[in-house]
Amino acid sequence: MDTYSNKFQWRPTSVIRQLTTIVVISLVLLSLFQCCNAKTGIMAPLYMYPGPQWEQVVQAQKAYPSVPMVAIANPDNGPGQSQDSNYVSKISELQLDEILVIGYVATGYGKEPIANVMADIDTWYRYYPKIQGIFFDQMANVTGYESYYSNLTKYVNQAIINGAFTVGNVGTQTQTSYVGIMSNIVIYDDQGMPSIDTLDQRCVGNGAFSYWAYDVSSLNVTAISMTSQYVGYLYVSNAVVTSNNPTMTTPWLYVPPYLNELASILNGNSMTSASLTTTTSSKNTNANQKASSADVMIGQFILITCLTVMSSVFVRF
Repeated sequence: MDTYSNKFQWRPTSVIRQLTTIVVISLVLLSLFQCCNAKTGIMAPLYMYPGPQWEQVVQAQKAYPSVPMVAIANPDNGPGQSQDSNYVSKISELQLDEILVIGYVATGYGKEPIANVMADIDTWYRYYPKIQGIFFDQMANVTGYESYYSNLTKYVNQAIINGAFTVGNVGTQTQTSYVGIMSNIVIYDDQGMPSIDTLDQRCVGNGAFSYWAYDVSSLNVTAISMTSQYVGYLYVSNAVVTSNNPTMTTPWLYVPPYLNELASILNGNSMTSASLTTTTSSKNTNANQKASSADVMIGQFILITCLTVMSSVFVRF
């Protein structure tokens, strides 16, 4: 009788220990699951006035909702001199479609007085309080300005919201001392696609990086797929900046016609331009639904497994 009682008596310490182990394993599995399903996103510099081209970004997000998207609003090399109702409504529209919207400010490679940059941040928040972070253009890439950008990041989190998304546009090689100051750093902002060697060299430390490429006439699926492994966000445009076109001072004045194709590649759907012209929106929707269904099924499998093990523990004790 005593042996029987001892064998099946309630052992709370043992149960708690086993439940703790199960929870830890579950969290690890879910974390791995999320990492494996993480997709490189699109960081779109919307330096044009709100209109049809902003709508292209919205449509790309709706077609491929699992591809993260960040939009950089830039009324006038910053927040502008007054609030614009069109920007207010369009920013809200982008956010309703789960597009992260951040505001542009220039830092002059660390030479712009920090008080001026902070004033721009204040203006952004005053005119457009729904913005979710700041894009710092012309970020320095030489040592000596770390505290400058660190203080700006802290200020954004105080002025806008704690945990705001901040991006620094270095456009080239950065220093390891800058890694981690911003949420993300643009390490390539140039003509043509970056090479693997370039990205391998510029992705220093354990930072989160992005690249922007322009003068890319058409998308190469292999190139996009391979380079996307190095960055959290990217953007590719067919815009060409030449001295013969004085109005085209930056390649980010319009959205490329192949934005949906870019989102499709990042979504894991390696369609070519030719196939996209004959693919209906319903097929795109089905593809997304299948991907989402697969994600849900894996998540459910992990959950059911954990619950089954937990149940067996209680039955045993």
